[in-house]
Amino acid sequence: MVSLVALSPLVAPFLMKASLMFSFSCTFSRLVITTLVIALVASASSSYAQKKEKVKMSVNGTILDMRGNLIQIKLKDADPWVFQINVKPQDMQVNGTAEPGWVQPGMYVSFTGQFDEKGISQAPVSSLSVFTIREEIQLGVTKVESAPDFINGASEEAPASSKFEVLGKITGKSRDGKLTVAAGRTKIAFEFAEDAAVTFGMSDPSLIRKGDKIEGDGWYYEKGKGIMDLRLTVTSAEPFKGPEEKKRRTTTKRTTEKKTEEAAEADKKERADAPLNLFDKK
Repeated sequence: MVSLVALSPLVAPFLMKASLMFSFSCTFSRLVITTLVIALVASASSSYAQKKEKVKMSVNGTILDMRGNLIQIKLKDADPWVFQINVKPQDMQVNGTAEPGWVQPGMYVSFTGQFDEKGISQAPVSSLSVFTIREEIQLGVTKVESAPDFINGASEEAPASSKFEVLGKITGKSRDGKLTVAAGRTKIAFEFAEDAAVTFGMSDPSLIRKGDKIEGDGWYYEKGKGIMDLRLTVTSAEPFKGPEEKKRRTTTKRTTEKKTEEAAEADKKERADAPLNLFDKK
């Protein structure tokens, strides 16, 4: 009878081969199962995507409410929509009108005015626009046309005045309403006409209010809930007003002296900030 010990060298290679085949079979089975699971998940995702198809839309309506970057808008639909606003500042524009008193230091403005060679305004400004500064905008003054002021009785010896287009930043506002503008290297001062028209076109979301008209491009997966991330234009429904004036207190000797000192300081500052000659070559 042949012993098992004698057979082991003969049987060992077959046993090893069988073991390797079994291991390969298990690995192959796991691969097949994994492939089937991935296929099922992909199929389910594709089915879900078909149900939640991305739909582009144009938005044109009225703002009903706002919470952070969420805006509720009344469209033609019976029920209002809620949009998440992800528009970049350069793709946002808020347009509207305002009272002259709304214009404050720090704003960038453009207007056309009549000035003499010392940069002194010869007539109140009747129209002004407030804008958002961008890299491509160059601040400064540009002569539009020369116009000696003979209409108001000026003599031929009187210094000629010229019409200038001004793009600059408002740096100061006096108590009598005069505004100082830094336009490049030039500083000028002006005042508004009584019926002056002020408009603005700015990339400032803080100017958006309830009741404003809104237009833009957006998209949605589910009706009633959308996202606007391409462009946005808002038109103010009501003009912006200037700050309310505080009630004057009863004038006393002490307050009069204080006002006199303040007026003297303001006059000194105004002289120090005297405008450069607009006709000088830079």
